[in-house]
Amino acid sequence: MTHYVFLLLEPEKMLVGDPCYSLRFSGNKRSFVEQHDSFQYIPLFKTLERLLKDSSVLEFIDNPHKRIDDKLEDFCDGDLVCNHPLFSNDPFSLQVIAYYDELELCYPLGTHTKKHKLGIILFTLGNIPPKFRSTLRSINLVACAVHPVIQKHGIGAIIEPFIKDLNTLTNHGIDINIGGIQCNFKGGLLCFLADNLASNLLGGFKESFSFSKRFCRSCMVKTKSYKDKFSSNDLFLRTAEVHETQCGELEEAEGDLKEHYSKTYGINRRSKLLCAKNFSLFNGGLPHDAMHDILEGVAQFEVKLLIKHCVSQKYFTIADYNHRVKNFDYGKNEIDKPGKITREILASNDKKFHLSAAQTLLLCRIIPLLIGDCVPEEDKHWRCFLLLLKICDIVFSPIIPKGYCIVLKLLIEEHHSLFKLLYSSSISFSCPLPRSDCGTGTNDSVLDNAS
Repeated sequence: MTHYVFLLLEPEKMLVGDPCYSLRFSGNKRSFVEQHDSFQYIPLFKTLERLLKDSSVLEFIDNPHKRIDDKLEDFCDGDLVCNHPLFSNDPFSLQVIAYYDELELCYPLGTHTKKHKLGIILFTLGNIPPKFRSTLRSINLVACAVHPVIQKHGIGAIIEPFIKDLNTLTNHGIDINIGGIQCNFKGGLLCFLADNLASNLLGGFKESFSFSKRFCRSCMVKTKSYKDKFSSNDLFLRTAEVHETQCGELEEAEGDLKEHYSKTYGINRRSKLLCAKNFSLFNGGLPHDAMHDILEGVAQFEVKLLIKHCVSQKYFTIADYNHRVKNFDYGKNEIDKPGKITREILASNDKKFHLSAAQTLLLCRIIPLLIGDCVPEEDKHWRCFLLLLKICDIVFSPIIPKGYCIVLKLLIEEHHSLFKLLYSSSISFSCPLPRSDCGTGTNDSVLDNAS
């Protein structure tokens, strides 16, 4: 697979919103010029046509990689695909996995960081095995818009043509001439990947995690009680039926009542994704991301708290820790090595070390080898961290038995309960915890995403 589709296809300029007029030039040439906000869209069918004419992609589609045993390795093995109206009945249908992210083209630490900020929508095919699917050559550009346009018109206006093409793909399919034979391929949207903030934006949920009454897109947990509930058995999970009712009430209300419903339900608007056929916001359609939730969230937070505790108990010094990190035998394959820490970093109010996801994963794996001989086995803080390692072992494992979902649920409940007991004063929204079934629970979305 050597194609780079987004480099070969010319995007179409899509107009959005009503035109506006601005004064241009001066003197006798002064006039009002009509302007129209727009974004770039690459038609889904043009990209699929290029993809399906690639023999290696066709081979992947003709030979589905869904496992026939009782194990989880990919999205295709989870409940999302097994219960899907199209994918469960037609294993050769096209499984579209979309992704949304924002990026800054210029210096990200400057004073005008949003001036050249872009929102981009990408997609890949779930039919492609994970080891090839994650490479850049398998990822295709769908749409691109500057951040002010997204803020002004909403993300729904940007994904609308994409959703329209997806529904056509589901209802009628795409006809491709392969070797003189006309073949029809149907497909649909399997899931929409993004970080927590972007997922809430796409789903129409509250985008402020610090001030929202209800912040989770998977359940109705309140901000005041999320620190005490670590199991889906204690939570009211969101469903498509209840969400539809809540969106209806929100749209019919006006003024203060509309604001009341928005805060009570944790919803800003009805998502355009609800128009995508056979797509659900709540059954894995907007999966929680293990990289952001764990590696860039709770793992960095807990590692910092653990080291701070060990130094305060005089198990080792900061100099001892830095010496061991520097001289550890990482082997030849590890590139993103964790750096040293300072007393100022440990004493700061910042919740994280600001390591990359790869650095955090490596550090978590080697910490038992770095400082395990210095920490007493009975230390509860050490035991809490070992529970986190067990959780990471399951979440980031390439293949697990389905029964491990129950084990994962129990480990998360035990870890969170102990974490609250030890670090209750440190829990805050600035470091999101993987909330049991809301983030890494019995649905298979996180496990599949980690694969």
